[in-house]
Amino acid sequence: MTTRREVITKCGLGIAGIIAAGKAPATVVKSLLGVRGIATGDEEEVETYVGSAFRVTIPQSAIDNGGGSISVGFQTFTRLSGYSSVSIDWGDGSEPIEATSTSNAVHIYTNAGSFVINIAEGCSQFRPNATLRPYVVNAICWGETVLSADSTYNGCSNLTGNIPKWGNAIVNATQTYFNCRQLIGCIPEWNSKITNAIGTYQQCYSLTGAIPAWGVSITNAWATYNNCRGLTGTVPEWTSKITNAYSTYAECKGLTGTIPKWKSSITTARETYRGCSGLVGRIPKWGSSITNAYSTYIGCRNLTGVWEEDGEIPPPSSLMPSKITSYSNCVTDTTDSLRSYFYTTWGGTITPPE
Repeated sequence: MTTRREVITKCGLGIAGIIAAGKAPATVVKSLLGVRGIATGDEEEVETYVGSAFRVTIPQSAIDNGGGSISVGFQTFTRLSGYSSVSIDWGDGSEPIEATSTSNAVHIYTNAGSFVINIAEGCSQFRPNATLRPYVVNAICWGETVLSADSTYNGCSNLTGNIPKWGNAIVNATQTYFNCRQLIGCIPEWNSKITNAIGTYQQCYSLTGAIPAWGVSITNAWATYNNCRGLTGTVPEWTSKITNAYSTYAECKGLTGTIPKWKSSITTARETYRGCSGLVGRIPKWGSSITNAYSTYIGCRNLTGVWEEDGEIPPPSSLMPSKITSYSNCVTDTTDSLRSYFYTTWGGTITPPE
């Protein structure tokens, strides 16, 4: 019989009974399963992380520069009420610690190597500190008690690999992966609870694939995909809860297709599609609540015209409504056919009336 060893990471498991006395185990659960019914009769090793987990690689140079060790920890570490402490397994064979706050969520590595840091359920938010961030190389999974992913991996310049699915309880995804330029692969679907998507993937240049549909609870899409130059496919429909579209897709040059209709909930369209040179077709009618259209379509060099009303081009009062009070460069550096409908004050070619 041949033996095959596979490590299968299962994250965010809703396993009844794992949490007892206000805290859950942080240790990696390993079970060697004899799998029958498979033609080869192979065995599989299943590695399960309960809670949140991410991988770090500590180089020998960091150990040497620290005189034989390096002390790491968290800039942010909070726990849910009802949890007296949260276990952290640092992945190097040392005993897990029981952390109550940022001040004691610390560890000293004395050897170089690759380690999985596993934070047990009970942690509501975490962010590696400045010492640890350069060594974070993979985000593995989110725990089911994490409520905020605000800046969790912000500044982890060596973070690579794929993005794990969102934890079901996360409501805040502000700048979660901001400036993680080596992240690859596709973007996971949003969960149903995230409301804040400010800069979630901003400047993640290496992400590829299509953009998923917006989460049903998201209200703020400010710079969500700003400068995600490798994303492709079409722009998803806006939801009726999103109010802020400030630079949502700015410089997403790989996006193609037409622009979806604006929703009446959106108030800010500043730089929403700035530099999206792959978008085509006509621009849609302004949403009834939009007041800021500064540089909305600047640099969209393949847009060809405006929407029609009853088969006719709408009048200037509809194209440039008075409710929009910020509009400079709205259609600057687009096609002549689009600019021909707008005043020069909007970046168009028509001299405005006196």
